[in-house]
Amino acid sequence: MQSTGMEANKIMNPPVLASSKMADTLIPSEIIKLANEINLKMQSGEQIFNLTIGDFDPRIFPLPELLTQLIMKAYEDHQTNYPTANGMLDLRQNLALHISDRFAFKLSC
Repeated sequence: MQSTGMEANKIMNPPVLASSKMADTLIPSEIIKLANEINLKMQSGEQIFNLTIGDFDPRIFPLPELLTQLIMKAYEDHQTNYPTANGMLDLRQNLALHISDRFAFKLSC
């Protein structure tokens, strides 16, 4: 079956659909914007410890076996909700100490 010119035009030029008012007024995620900026800097050769969005590179930050076990236990105990936006202070402090000890790099919490 051969398509007509009108059918081919519909395929090559689909109708433009309007987005919803809510979609038009969404504010882009600042953390996603920051993560993209960091990735660009890393691609240009800057050494950055990328701590955005939980994407820790296991080659840089390998998980200790005890932590792996505790993560599994937390999962089994249904502790799967995200913490508050700024995270858990105790965890931030301990991670900053670990990075400082391992890489001689000072972080603030």
